[in-house]
Amino acid sequence: MLKLFPLFPLILIAKCLSAGEWTVPVNVSRLGNDTHADFTIDNNNIIHCVWSHRLEVNHRKILYSKSEDGGETWSKPFDISLNDDFWASFAHICADSKNNLYVSYDYNIGNVYKTEVHLLFFNGQAWSMPDTVSIGYLGADRNCLVIDNNNRVYVFWRWGETIYYRYKDNSVWSDVIRPFNDDNNYYLWKVIADDKNNLHCAANYKKSYQSSYAYRAAYFNYNYTESTWSDVTILSDDTASEYFDIDLDSDYRPHIVWSQDIAPYTAGTFYSYFDRIAWTEPVLIGKNRGRIEMPAFTLDENDQPHFVINIYNQKVHLKFDLLYYYNAIAYEGKLLEDTTKFIGKPKLICKGNILYLVYSKSYDQIITDVYFRKKDLTSTSVNHYKDTTPLQFQLNQNYPNPFNNSTIIQYTLKSNIYANITIFDIKGTLVKTLLNMGQRHGIYKIIWDGTDSSGNSAGSGVYFCRLKAGEQVLIKKMLLIR
Repeated sequence: MLKLFPLFPLILIAKCLSAGEWTVPVNVSRLGNDTHADFTIDNNNIIHCVWSHRLEVNHRKILYSKSEDGGETWSKPFDISLNDDFWASFAHICADSKNNLYVSYDYNIGNVYKTEVHLLFFNGQAWSMPDTVSIGYLGADRNCLVIDNNNRVYVFWRWGETIYYRYKDNSVWSDVIRPFNDDNNYYLWKVIADDKNNLHCAANYKKSYQSSYAYRAAYFNYNYTESTWSDVTILSDDTASEYFDIDLDSDYRPHIVWSQDIAPYTAGTFYSYFDRIAWTEPVLIGKNRGRIEMPAFTLDENDQPHFVINIYNQKVHLKFDLLYYYNAIAYEGKLLEDTTKFIGKPKLICKGNILYLVYSKSYDQIITDVYFRKKDLTSTSVNHYKDTTPLQFQLNQNYPNPFNNSTIIQYTLKSNIYANITIFDIKGTLVKTLLNMGQRHGIYKIIWDGTDSSGNSAGSGVYFCRLKAGEQVLIKKMLLIR
């Protein structure tokens, strides 16, 4: 799926999609027993990372490290939670417009009846003492943190089966607010703010009388101007698990990914976005390789989606995790790492047309560290144009043709529609899927690099490019000469 761009007559406005390789992993934590990492990038391009460090079974601290050179080197980790006992975990970190840092986390997790949500503040000089945000709500957990463009800090938590939050405006805390005064069940997993300070939320939702199999992926939002919450929109037909991510495109429309892993429903990572009128039909990302998938998701500067998915599987007594990277073009995915055990969900951010990735991993299921990688998005893969004249559904002849390495395919969509571009050989065998996603009306270009779905070079011969949009199909013949 695509983010949506401001469009101008016949002017190329999309920059590059990914071609550069991922950097080698850099060990951020270097201590072992480190999980549940989160990070943010401030306005000075300093990367700030937090995670949970286990000292004993029920004693964990929140540690912090930063990198001022784009992730090449990291400062020595140090304790910012200052807790001498109990279990602190599930930390989230955000930077405001002045580069002040905020970190929220769950505290005293070992006692589900006394869990609290704490908040830390860093003003550039020193970290504050922990502030109990959920005071009066013992058992609060699953915190979420977001900062809007006015530097209002929101901290959400779950208490019982619903959502509560407070916000901090000009150093003053609001009262505790409950967005939905009903008996239904809400699990909020991520919140993001747009340019008008509205909040967009990805969550689990079900009616109070329904079983746990009824939980669905859901979306709702907060209107900043009117101080009101929207109704809940259900996105999934099947049961959704707890792994969600959300981002906004350049028109500030929400895109959401979620994981489905509860039998007998279809498992895997699914993706949907709001196309101005309605949410698109969910698309399965990848090939459903695992029993549980933990997706991280972001949109680049050209509104192209990128996914990194921790795919967990288990065969007999062997557990293994595969870390895959997907983008809008290659839904086959690229294996980033294969290890004995990954821990938790990865975190993915795009800034300045660079992808930044943080995750935890362990090769021996004992020592677990936090790792950082990045990827420079440098080659053109999909370019988006718009013509002010009425558009016609069209597939142009590829160029160059014949070709011996790569070729450009230009096509036109006359309406917002789900588009599919595939390459077939002369026997009618599918060689590669180049595109399978919803797109806006407009003129596009996409590159076929002459490889098949496994990344192997296709041999010399005649190939066919098929564009399918709704019920419409167009085909062009291409000649590959090695």
